[in-house]
Amino acid sequence: MEIVNKVLKLSCILGILSVCCCVLAGIKHIKTKDSYISVNGLADRIIKSDEATLSVMFDVEGNKFSDIKTTLSSTSAEVIAFLHKYGFTDEELVSTRDEITDRIADRYYRYNNSSVEKPENRYSIRRTIVVKTKQVDVARQLSSHLSDLYDKDICVSISEKYSSSDPSKIRLELLSEAINDAKARASKIANASGVKTTGIKSIATGRFSILDADSIAREWSDGEDTYLKRYRVVVTVSFNKE
Repeated sequence: MEIVNKVLKLSCILGILSVCCCVLAGIKHIKTKDSYISVNGLADRIIKSDEATLSVMFDVEGNKFSDIKTTLSSTSAEVIAFLHKYGFTDEELVSTRDEITDRIADRYYRYNNSSVEKPENRYSIRRTIVVKTKQVDVARQLSSHLSDLYDKDICVSISEKYSSSDPSKIRLELLSEAINDAKARASKIANASGVKTTGIKSIATGRFSILDADSIAREWSDGEDTYLKRYRVVVTVSFNKE
């Protein structure tokens, strides 16, 4: 009986030791499996816009709509001739919109008409001619030629917006560059620390930013409407270690 008890005790001890060895081996496997290097990769490129949208705006005033209509028509013809002169086609003049203001009907005038001087011209119409073109260099220079219209007593203002025709293509290219940058950084870290990597564990894409190309590090400014844009992509890549 004593011998049987000793055998049972020995079996229990061996069983416990076997379980402990399995647990330790499992922990070692988990630690090895979850061991990785995580680094950020950056892609930063300045790209010239290939599309421009110009909003060409001017105002006409008067007290009779019949007179305003005549002035608006003649002024529009002069502005369109100006756009043609500098290389823009009718196909690039994509839309025209008018904004009419009745100054006497304006709330500020109505509630203060005892103290506010009656306007010389009751009605004002602001016309905006929108030009969309791929002639971005021509578009950038258009404002410098406005004296042609000023000489005819036509006051015009131009709002410029520049964009890229295929931003998704640019983003994919930059993502590839950012991942390659992360690989290079991971390789340097692995060599410096004496470890080896066995492949990519995961990739997390960060923010895709479009900035003004003239922005400096501490004063980033939005570049959605600028001629030269700084595109930036940051990714976080994790690499498995042996």
